[in-house]
Amino acid sequence: MKSFENAFIVVVEPNYIYQRIIVQYLQVAGFNRILTFSDPAKMIPALKFKPDVIITEYSFDKNTLSGKEMLVKIREASPNTSVYFHTMFNDVASAVNAIKSGATDYMLKTSTSLDELVRKIITLLKPGSNAAINARMLKKIVSYI
Repeated sequence: MKSFENAFIVVVEPNYIYQRIIVQYLQVAGFNRILTFSDPAKMIPALKFKPDVIITEYSFDKNTLSGKEMLVKIREASPNTSVYFHTMFNDVASAVNAIKSGATDYMLKTSTSLDELVRKIITLLKPGSNAAINARMLKKIVSYI
């Protein structure tokens, strides 16, 4: 995995406004290499660049890949990529299946879930970081948004 400063993150979110909010959270946390997609099928070619993290919705329009299909393609092309499902799809069976299939996490979208998601990514990419540093970064993010 690359260093924290050079981490490459892909965001796959069909809602443009929420996609921009995720990107802002990541940028304030210090991530600058972020690529966004609204359609998971259009994200597949970007896997050749081996992203460090993919943040994605689980449930998409019927005319594109499902979260499960997308995870299979991600694992085939980039097995070391951490995949975080950040979703409104509240289904325990899907969450369990996603984790068993190799997703790093399956989180429901709530008022505080972006804080938690960014904290988890920071911890993943900066293993030596401590909770105090992460707390300061999150306060900075919350005051920025």
